Amino acid sequence: MTWLPVVARHYRTVSGNIENWVHLTFAPLALPETERLSSLIIDHEAGMQWVRTEAGTLHILPEQRGRGYSAGYGGGGPTALAEMIHQIVERDGYGISANEAARPLQQGDKAWTWVTSKAADHTQELTLTQLKTLCRTGMVA
Repeated sequence: MTWLPVVARHYRTVSGNIENWVHLTFAPLALPETERLSSLIIDHEAGMQWVRTEAGTLHILPEQRGRGYSAGYGGGGPTALAEMIHQIVERDGYGISANEAARPLQQGDKAWTWVTSKAADHTQELTLTQLKTLCRTGMVA
């Protein structure tokens, strides 16, 4: 895991019957240029997307402020994720950056169709090869 700063906020009611912890951090805007994505992790339970590099380092998927990722329905989050998948594939896993202008998705885009489907709506880890197949065929196989 990378050394991103984390802030914890904790509260407990006076009676002690309710206790809550919240941890906050920042998503990186880009991964180091020399690191290559090995897999993309869609973490449905946590509502997060992660990148595992070939070196085994786990990063939060780079993200612009106010623009998150999600899967399993039609909307802005799945569209952003499909655009990021295309960037990952086009760059062969190198130079992943949220600051790059997204390639406009075409009507019937295979990655977007999959990301908005129920097939994407669970926790899974997709290799770079599977992402390439997804962009080509619309399936992760």
